[in-house]
Order: sequence, then C-alpha cells, then structure tokens
Amino acid sequence: MRKALLILIIMVAASLFNTMVFAAVANDEVTSIKLKEADGTASQDTNTGSGVKTGHIQNSAVTTGKIADGAVTTIKILDSAVTSTKIANGAVTDAKITGTISGSKLGAHTHNGGDIINGTVTTAKIQDGAVTDTKIAGPISGSKISSTGLNADTVDGKHAADLASVLHTHTADDIVSGLIGVEKLHTYKNVLVVHKGAANGIDTFNTINSALSTIDNLGDSCTGNPYLIFIAPGVYEEDIVINSCVTLRGSGPENTKIVGTGVSMITIRVDRNVAIENLKVLGMNTAGPLWGIAPCAIWAEGGNVSIRNSIIDASVSFTAIVNAGPWVIIENSDIRGGSNSAVRDLLAPANLTIYNSRVMKNASGTNAIVFAYMGSAVRIVNSMIDGSLFASPGLPDITMRVINCYNASFDSIPNQ
Repeated sequence: MRKALLILIIMVAASLFNTMVFAAVANDEVTSIKLKEADGTASQDTNTGSGVKTGHIQNSAVTTGKIADGAVTTIKILDSAVTSTKIANGAVTDAKITGTISGSKLGAHTHNGGDIINGTVTTAKIQDGAVTDTKIAGPISGSKISSTGLNADTVDGKHAADLASVLHTHTADDIVSGLIGVEKLHTYKNVLVVHKGAANGIDTFNTINSALSTIDNLGDSCTGNPYLIFIAPGVYEEDIVINSCVTLRGSGPENTKIVGTGVSMITIRVDRNVAIENLKVLGMNTAGPLWGIAPCAIWAEGGNVSIRNSIIDASVSFTAIVNAGPWVIIENSDIRGGSNSAVRDLLAPANLTIYNSRVMKNASGTNAIVFAYMGSAVRIVNSMIDGSLFASPGLPDITMRVINCYNASFDSIPNQ
C-alpha cells in the first residue's frame, strides 16, 4: 500500500515537472514583466544567481515572435547577458525596441566623404572654430569675403590713415630713386623737348628736325603763336630748316651743340622770327656754294634772328650769319667768322644790334661785318669787334653807331 502511494506521488510530481519545464511559450508571451530583473549580485553573466542568464538561453532561441513589441528595454537586459549568438538573425526589429539605444551599445564605425550627401553639412553642423587655416586649401575667392567691417589694421599692421586714397598726389620729395618715363613728364602748350633719352614723338624727340616737323605739321606757328624747343645736353649732328616762329634753347653753349653736316647749318625761311639761346652752333662743312654763298652757320634767307648766350662758330666755313633781315639781335654771344666775315649781307633795310658780345673774323680774314645793302642800321654797344666794319661801295644810307667797344688788342674803338 505504501509502495503504491509512493509510486502515485512520484508520477504526479513527474507530470507536474514536465508541464513546467517543457510547456511551449506562445508568440508574444515573453514580455518585460516576465523577465526577472538582474538582482545585482556578482557574476551576473554566469548561470548562478537569479534572473535569466546567458547560459539559460539557447543560441538563436530568441526570435522576433518571442519578443513583445517594446519588451526589450535597457533595464531588462543584463550587460553581456544577451549575446549575438542567442538572438536569431533579424529578430530585433524597430518595433521591439523601446526608447533610444545608447551609443556605448553601438559598435565603432567610420564614414568617408562619399557618405555625406551634397548640401547636408550646414553652418549649424560645423562647430565654431572648427575650420582653421590648415583646413583650407588655396586662397579664398574675393567674392566669398565680405568687405563689410574690414579694417586697414589687418593689412600688414597699417592703419587706413597710412594708406593713400585712390586719387592722390606726390611731391618731388617723394621720388627717391629710379627713372621717370617721358610720358609722365608734365608738358606745356607750345613747348617741345629734344633729348638723348626715350622719346614719344609727341612732345619729346631725339632730333631737332623731328620736333620742327611736328610744329610744321600743325600749321599754326607764326608771329602770334610761337613755339619753344628745349634742347637737352648733347651733340646734335643735323642740318636744320626752320619754317616756323620758334625759339631753340639749349642748356649752355658748352653743353648743347649743333654740328652741321651740309652747306648751311641752320636755314631760316623768310618772315620767320627765330631765337637761338644757350647753344653752340658749329658750321663744319667747307663745301658750297649755296645760292652763290659759301657755307655758313646760319643762312637766314630773310628771316629775323635773335642770338643770346650762344656761340655761332663758322671758323671752318665761310661766314657765321648770312642774309639775315630785316633785324638781327646779338646779345652776350660770340660770333666767329670763317674765311670771310662773321656777319655778311644783311637784307635792306636791316637792323643789326649787338650787345655785350664778340664779333670776330677768321684769322685769315679782314672784315668782321660786311653790309651789301643800303638802308641798314647798325648798333654795337659794349662789345669786341675783331676786324673792320665794311660797307659795300656805292651803297649809301648805312647808319652805324659804335659805343664803348674795343678791338682784339683791347684798344678802344672810337665811338661813332
């Protein structure tokens, strides 16, 4: 009897045990409240202690169907309890997760430039100060830089007051070195420059004739509109023909020299007023004759001539000044004749005025001044006359005044 009762008890216990252990769990029956929370004891990742441990779960046993939506929360999962081998592939879906997953629970990963969609990185996504000089390759386009708020203090430490405005001027003291191009030089109306440097062919030239041609082409130079040609230091080897009313002004007779190459060094057309100042004129050619006249330094052809602070040297030619008129003025100058005389054949009625000058014949010559036309008037004051004052026979009405003059021996010439 007792054995039968014991057998019955064992069978009932076995039946109850099998029901508890092997009973199937329906889908969605495992919820968060069915999982005992970890009790905080040591070695929670082992099979000891209370709660569901890693060892209690068969690999891939936990499938999507066994997890209720929202059942998996951070407090229900013991650290390292549920490993990848215990979860069936694809079992944990978005619906099964409540809240956010901590970044510490996510594996490490990286991104490259290809992962970033164009236009997705906005200003708000860039930390202040993150873009440094070393992060920028090449210069930044000016169109990307706003001029608003710029201060000149950022330009090499200079303030705006240290920088010149767009429109500004300079004084001569600001020029400390280098050469100023001729195109930068200030020019004046009716003033041309002849020099040995770079020329622009407009108001600066390398030859006297090119400057004269420019004036001739304008066609407006005469008594009421004279021109000035400044001739810089140098030797200018050219024969000059003057068709305009002009002043040739050098930088001193020993600095600016005009050397003739033809029969007539300087030809002045009729009715033109010409001034020669601060020059040395050398009539070098001994060939000839020119219209019946031997080579000369100045062939006036009836033009009016004034010579100041100059040397007119025809020592290797025939004469210095020929055929001038109706007036000639010589001041503070040397007029050196050639094989004949210094001044010859003034047109009638000619007026010759000489102040503080020397009029000299050639060493082999006789006359300083020869008059071939009647009606001439001569005034010589405070000057040296080397040679005779000769008037052609049979030409009356030549008026001559000589005051405070002397000859080559420094003997006084009687006033007349």
